[in-house]
Amino acid sequence: MYEISNYRNWENSYTLYNDTLKIVVVPQIGGRVYSIAYNGKEFCRQNKLSEGKIASPDDNSWLNWGGDFDWVGPQESWNMAGWPPPFELDSGAWNVLSYSEQSISLQSKPCSLGVRIKKKISLSGSRVTVKRELENTSDRPVIYGLWNITQVSTEGLIIIPLRDPKYSTIKVFESQAFDQWEDLLKNKIIETDYSSDTINIRINEKKGSFKIGVVSDVGRIDYTFNDFVMSKIISPSHGVQYPHGCNIEIYRDEKSGYTELEQLWESKELAPGDICYSEQEISFENK
Repeated sequence: MYEISNYRNWENSYTLYNDTLKIVVVPQIGGRVYSIAYNGKEFCRQNKLSEGKIASPDDNSWLNWGGDFDWVGPQESWNMAGWPPPFELDSGAWNVLSYSEQSISLQSKPCSLGVRIKKKISLSGSRVTVKRELENTSDRPVIYGLWNITQVSTEGLIIIPLRDPKYSTIKVFESQAFDQWEDLLKNKIIETDYSSDTINIRINEKKGSFKIGVVSDVGRIDYTFNDFVMSKIISPSHGVQYPHGCNIEIYRDEKSGYTELEQLWESKELAPGDICYSEQEISFENK
């Protein structure tokens, strides 16, 4: 089922729902999924300070609405400072191409990097499936990878399961309060749990800002919060180049009180008019 409404002062917002899941897609603010509720419990972090606001390409500041949204990487390709993200992907209005009882398709405008993103979001039971396309709209070859971000509360347990020990190497990004792996372990922000067939990277409810990344051979992030488990799942590729060297990244902003669950796909060279594709599943179950 679906509704089109003025959602928290955002016009023409789309709500898709069934007996288990309800999602709200707001095309006006980067085509993001602003809300994902499982059995009535909200999953996404929502920034009340930005609620109902619309961004302008002339603004010097970045509006952080929260929710689930899409960029392309690597980040250093955006501009000299690597910030803010391309307006058309992150903040501008996306065009709704089609919608039905259980799905919606929408597309960004071409951005300054010469690409645009198209995605189809579908509901089925306790699962959300997202199929994305990255298209080169420029007249030159480009190399980018799709990048999906979901903002959640810091009050949750994150587990990244790995099968092969060689994938247990963690990349710790600089310019954060904790930028050394040893410090993250010593302060018990991160723990590693070795079992017979998996290595679980556990990210606990501890204070401190950081960003880490890993090349996962499982392609899954599990997030436990409010008595349910959310899993973000992609199909990992082996021996390929990712935008920042990782296909899973976790960023925590202690000051603003949120964590980002990020998944990235292979960086691909696209000739003018070329398109690359990705698929992702977000599933929910009771704890």
